[in-house]
Amino acid sequence: MGVGFVCSMRGCGGLIDPAEGGLRLPTGCTSSDYAFRCPECGRLHWRNSHPVFNRQGKAAYIKEGKFLLVKEESEG
Repeated sequence: MGVGFVCSMRGCGGLIDPAEGGLRLPTGCTSSDYAFRCPECGRLHWRNSHPVFNRQGKAAYIKEGKFLLVKEESEG
């Protein structure tokens, strides 16, 4: 495992290793960046360890080989 980071999802603790490769996602009309999957929960994170959301605020996951956008329950 290379230099990585811990998944930001509460209670997960999965270790994300960007050296294992990522998924290139669009970030604008002509720009893109790599997102990396947590091997434990499937949550996608940018290389700066922040979780990936779309413009509508849905969380991005890869589960069972599928890209999913999920509206997360608010806490409180």
